Amino acid sequence: MDGKAKFERKVSIIIMSVILILVLFLALIQFITDFMWFREMGYVNVFFKQLVTQLTVGIPTFIVITALVQMYLTHLKKTYFAKIASSEDTNLKNLKKTTIILAVVFGAIVTFMAVTQLWFEILKFANSTSFDIADPLFKLDISFYIFKLEFLKQLNQILIGVIIGFIILTVVYYIILMTVRTPDVFKEEGPRLKHRPERKLQAESRDTQGELILSADSRVSQMQRIRFRVYPRRFPQDSRIRSQEGSLMIIISNSF
Repeated sequence: MDGKAKFERKVSIIIMSVILILVLFLALIQFITDFMWFREMGYVNVFFKQLVTQLTVGIPTFIVITALVQMYLTHLKKTYFAKIASSEDTNLKNLKKTTIILAVVFGAIVTFMAVTQLWFEILKFANSTSFDIADPLFKLDISFYIFKLEFLKQLNQILIGVIIGFIILTVVYYIILMTVRTPDVFKEEGPRLKHRPERKLQAESRDTQGELILSADSRVSQMQRIRFRVYPRRFPQDSRIRSQEGSLMIIISNSF
């Protein structure tokens, strides 16, 4: 079993390495092509300006988004583990790796969207110049529509996409949590009860009306109290009643 797990791990590492090398290779080709075009046009400074702006925006965005997503998923995990009862053993190490991978992937996607769509609009917004001419309807400077409005529109679209992404990420992460730690409420009890050994219940107390309070250990080691009334005329002394599931055998005795 250990050999199979190691083999699957090696295969996964190889596949991820091939994908990473392929992505870097395609990105390098695009980078070299753009650089050669800007150099032929005599705009090498513009090319590096774009690159520096994308790095200036992308690196902080990636760090902040990844950290926020990591804290958010960690909070979801803690809440799930605290409120959901399960008898399964969870591999917390693998779950932690999965959480980190999801946070990094989500942060990379958001960062890519930001640096590819906003870098030029950020430059226009940061270097806007007032025209000292106000539009007659909203009384805003004309420069707002030329340098700032498009940036705000694209930023709004990206924020909406991030919110939708958070919803999808939450659903996916809860599916992962339910897979690695299945709640007991979702497990089928019928087939298991048939194979459960019989247990005898002993009476704890009896009131004057003949009501017996019985107790037995349940499957999750919690005390369950069962109440029923004893009718001596209907049941002979020391009679036994078997439940429909076949999991409990109740002994009724009139001689306590």
